[in-house]
Amino acid sequence: MGAWSTYSFGSEHGGASAFSNSTNDTAEWLYFGYSARVWSSKNSDRGIVEVSLDGSVFANVDLYSAVALAAAPIAAPQAVLGFHRLKLRVTGTKNGASSGYTCMADAIEVMQ
Repeated sequence: MGAWSTYSFGSEHGGASAFSNSTNDTAEWLYFGYSARVWSSKNSDRGIVEVSLDGSVFANVDLYSAVALAAAPIAAPQAVLGFHRLKLRVTGTKNGASSGYTCMADAIEVMQ
């Protein structure tokens, strides 16, 4: 994990969220199950986050939204039951309408 910071806000799962806008910062979770979802808020200052499972990139997710969304899921692909590593990486890119590059991670939900 890189320079991710946390902040507290009532609408976040558990009352807090992690965020970074530093290119190539990563956040990783090791979990046991089939698949997982990371929950993230979306807003007008958000960037694009790369999502990988077990070392394979499967999506670049644009976290920009003109209207603030408290919780939006970023889903991983289905996998066989076992231990998996879900990773987010700040790409340092953004939607042209976004005012920033911030990427958020609120909570992880494991499908078992």
